[in-house]
Amino acid sequence: MTKIERLLHEYETHIRLPWQKGLAGAQKVIFVVYDKADELKLRARIEEFEIATKAAGHSWTLCDLTDSFPHWMAAIDYRDSYFESPDDIEGLMPQFVTQIISDIATVLTDGSQDETRVVALTGVACLFGFAHVSEIVKGIAPHVQGRYPHMLSGGEKKRVALARSLAPSPNILLLDEPTSSLDHQTSKYLRSELLFLLRKLAVTTVYVTHNLREAEEIADRIAVMSKGKVEQVSTPKDLFFDPRNRSVAEFIGMPNIIECTRSRMLVSGLVEVESGDLRIVLPYDKGNIRKIAIPPDDIYISDVKPPGPALNRFTGKVEEIIDQGSTVRVRVSIGKTMLLTEMTEDAFDEIAIEEGKEVYVIVKLRRLRYFCNGKSQNHFS
Repeated sequence: MTKIERLLHEYETHIRLPWQKGLAGAQKVIFVVYDKADELKLRARIEEFEIATKAAGHSWTLCDLTDSFPHWMAAIDYRDSYFESPDDIEGLMPQFVTQIISDIATVLTDGSQDETRVVALTGVACLFGFAHVSEIVKGIAPHVQGRYPHMLSGGEKKRVALARSLAPSPNILLLDEPTSSLDHQTSKYLRSELLFLLRKLAVTTVYVTHNLREAEEIADRIAVMSKGKVEQVSTPKDLFFDPRNRSVAEFIGMPNIIECTRSRMLVSGLVEVESGDLRIVLPYDKGNIRKIAIPPDDIYISDVKPPGPALNRFTGKVEEIIDQGSTVRVRVSIGKTMLLTEMTEDAFDEIAIEEGKEVYVIVKLRRLRYFCNGKSQNHFS
């Protein structure tokens, strides 16, 4: 199968899919991308794209832009002088772009167009050097039947805003809480899309967020600010395993940093690490672990022995109780190892503990961070 045949096959598959109702105009644009060496081959088979479109139940209109520039040039007064001094024509390029947009808009808005029609633009490559495709798409977008901005959902508005920000191919991109006001699932999906795009486009990005999880997923470097002052700029690994001061440590949740003196593989995907009197089993299969970071709210304590297997369960002594209003922090010693736990005030009131009393400790491995061979890795469950 040739490249053009594969392209045609992919187009046939896509155009047969049911069209969603009420899509925004920008969501109806389909780019057919091919190597410039295949331009003539594709043009020779353009009728097959038309046949595939009509077979899928859509009408077809072809708009060829190949001769747009010479036709526009021929209509310009004093055109001969521009042939003598080609550089002078640069100032007229905005007029050319406006003319192209007007020509396409005429095709899009004539009486024969409807929501099921495919308007195929060929010869777009002939605009290169004269106009940016992003300018053309932006100019014709209002003429494509679709929804108005106020009809978009929150997630769709965020995607459109992101697309508009990336369209001019910026050198630096500022994103101010781009996933705020979105539900958890939509926010998670948008972050994955965003991470893929930023890495693919290699755009330097300043991402402002109050969500530490977002920062950790997106950033190569994290800057922690407090009261208008930058407290620390570092990689996520250094931030979590080597916070510069208490303000940074508080921001990242005062994680328990455990130095691992030994680690051994139990079975594929499970490793046991040792640190003093602690032996913790955790999911991992990529080498020796040097440190682990466990958030305080993932360490549970109880005044009665909990049921269940003894995996990652220990007996400790309460060393300090710190009342913080809505939450309570409890410092517990297990042998020579000190762990900090955190719970809500209501959860604390349900257990009878005091300083010096023995308690049962359970380490929940929901949000682990590993430090291994100079690299930091995460495990979220």
